[in-house]
Amino acid sequence: MFFFFESKEMEQEQMDYCVAKYLEVYQKTKEMLEQDARQNSKDGIISESKAEEIENEAQLNAIKKTIVAGREKYNTDVPFLWKCISRAHICRKSGVYENKIIDRVISAEQSWKAASGHAFEDVVKELGTIAMEGTNIKYIKQCDLSTLIREGKLGNSHTDLVWLERQASDDVFDVYVVAEDERTQKAKCFGCVQCKTSIRDRVSRDVVPSKDAMDRKFWSIGFVLNGEGFKTPKYTKMANGDEESEFKNNGWHGIYSIAGTETNDRIYSVDHNFEIVRKHTLKAYDVWFNDRMAFDVNWRADE
Repeated sequence: MFFFFESKEMEQEQMDYCVAKYLEVYQKTKEMLEQDARQNSKDGIISESKAEEIENEAQLNAIKKTIVAGREKYNTDVPFLWKCISRAHICRKSGVYENKIIDRVISAEQSWKAASGHAFEDVVKELGTIAMEGTNIKYIKQCDLSTLIREGKLGNSHTDLVWLERQASDDVFDVYVVAEDERTQKAKCFGCVQCKTSIRDRVSRDVVPSKDAMDRKFWSIGFVLNGEGFKTPKYTKMANGDEESEFKNNGWHGIYSIAGTETNDRIYSVDHNFEIVRKHTLKAYDVWFNDRMAFDVNWRADE
């Protein structure tokens, strides 16, 4: 019991040190950079873009120097120091230094990230299905697909079923597109959908299963709540393909962005009524059921 409290006290000491060190380095760096910027400016005024550049450089320098100093002083692992510096950053940005309040804010933020991701999947399912009213096509969640497979109500071939079951069990895709057959009382899955609230580095992992789906002649698409990330060339190339980059081919048949970007090749800006989603889904349905072998990586819904 003694060692538990000693450990907690030491952790707090290291936390306090990192917060103080981070703030000290950040402030000194920022003041030095601002002084240089004013001296090099004709009117002694720091522009908004320059101020942002200074802010970023001061933050990076504070993180780097606090990591080095913390390791020298406490011989502490980098992950814990990273946690401490994260706390320091939050304190400075928010102006709040009370641990209990910060913990509640962090917990709420983590809860929102988890909940919002799952909620967006529900939004895509609902709005996608609404867009397909009057047809036999539905957007369903992964758990719905698993139920159809388990109950023997998915009419895909055995090869498809084995692959789809594996995707569902591994949480590869978030939503699937199915067409119900009133004659057989079964549905056939022809579309695999990934849902992201924003474009981030981890999207790089999503492109691998998407390409696998396209190779297996499924319609593979993505929905993004905020497509601001497509202003970064890397993600645009990942979506559309670029022979001069590491992404030689398109990563999806199409990415549908609800906000934050304009239509660009295979990245489609979604209209209020999801009309483009309806149009492309119907096109994919028609080709998949009548000429599935045409569903290779190069297939486009807008041709």
